[in-house]
Amino acid sequence: MKNLVNLNDFLIGPFYIDLSDECRISLINKSLNKVGSKDNLSNKLNCSKKSLNEIIVGQTKYGRRFIPANILKNLLSILSLDALDIETHVLHLRRGRSAREVAVKLPLNSSPELSLLVAKALGDGCICSDWRFDYKNNSMELLDEVIMAVEKAIGKSKFTLNNRGNNCYDLKFSPVIGYVLNKLGVPQSYKINQPAEIPEWIKNGDLNCKKSFIRGLFDDESCVDYKGKRIIIAFSKIKDLEDSLRDFLISIKNMLLDFGIETSKISLQKDYCGKRLLRFQIYGQDNFRKFQESIGYTHVNKIKFLEKLRNSYINIHKNKDAVFKSIIASSNPITAREAAENNNISVKLAKFHLSNLVLEGKINKSKGMSPNIWGAIGTKVLNNRENILELLSKKELTANSISRELLLNEKYVFYLLNYLEHNGLISSNCLHPRIWKVK
Repeated sequence: MKNLVNLNDFLIGPFYIDLSDECRISLINKSLNKVGSKDNLSNKLNCSKKSLNEIIVGQTKYGRRFIPANILKNLLSILSLDALDIETHVLHLRRGRSAREVAVKLPLNSSPELSLLVAKALGDGCICSDWRFDYKNNSMELLDEVIMAVEKAIGKSKFTLNNRGNNCYDLKFSPVIGYVLNKLGVPQSYKINQPAEIPEWIKNGDLNCKKSFIRGLFDDESCVDYKGKRIIIAFSKIKDLEDSLRDFLISIKNMLLDFGIETSKISLQKDYCGKRLLRFQIYGQDNFRKFQESIGYTHVNKIKFLEKLRNSYINIHKNKDAVFKSIIASSNPITAREAAENNNISVKLAKFHLSNLVLEGKINKSKGMSPNIWGAIGTKVLNNRENILELLSKKELTANSISRELLLNEKYVFYLLNYLEHNGLISSNCLHPRIWKVK
């Protein structure tokens, strides 16, 4: 567990620190003993006597008296103390005059919750120019997850939740939260114009931190494409930062490999308005299984789509056996459409299974026929030329008559008749219409 943020990071303006009464009184008393008087102490601290008295009492008429960061830093300097010596006594932090104090739990160590918050700030969230952490989403599960992660990893914080319309919600946290996320590696303000990078403490962290980070990103930025049988994740940056974005995606791909999940190559999805949208995909039943079991989603709809995607692979293999059994059970060869109707699947899927069964040597396929017919091994599957020869062996016929009997296009039949005549198998008279017979 790595120490990532401590009190020293907040001993700058415009932060204000709320210390426990015990710690605050101890620091003041020891400082007074050292400098001799309140006047001397206020001079040393570079603050007014009124401010010093409020700090001593710990109250103002508005509530608890937070200590400005510069005054606390001077207090520690007088006593030759390090901020780390007192950080466990910090009750709340506030930035500027904001009333949104955070009951921070210093020091902040690496954790799955912090990793998740970094992912959310890189995904659908951002650090505003005024340092507030802003997260937008239409999934209440994701909004609740962010609220709980902030409270568990950083500390209880006030927030606002506004409906922006179209069932999309805007969640805003104290500037303290935004500042913490910035210290953890998230850029402030417009992300699209700044390099993309995954913090080293996540890339080199344990699997739980990596899992939370990946899940956070995929909940926000990925799409479960059921029809395309894939999971897609995409990010965009200005063109000048394309290399940075590519490195960012490579880092995500490498983290997925830690869970045995293989991914496609990175490709350009869209080039627009001076920006590049890059993506990669996850394919295959085994990769979907590993993603579902090792990473998973919090987003309810994506959970359902991923489950449906996995089940579709399971059903495909069951269908193949059913198609094979229907071929074996049929006394006559059947078409792909008949195989599809018999097994309640699409014609496209039926053709896919039938072709595989032929390659595996389990069934026969007709040649030169439209549509093709399929039969069990040992069943004679006639092609159109053989069908024509069989008809002509019984009687002499015109091309039109053959076309009607075999339900084939007349021009196609005429082409086949010329082929058979060229090969010396049949002959015709010179009448119109021509009559064909077997030699």
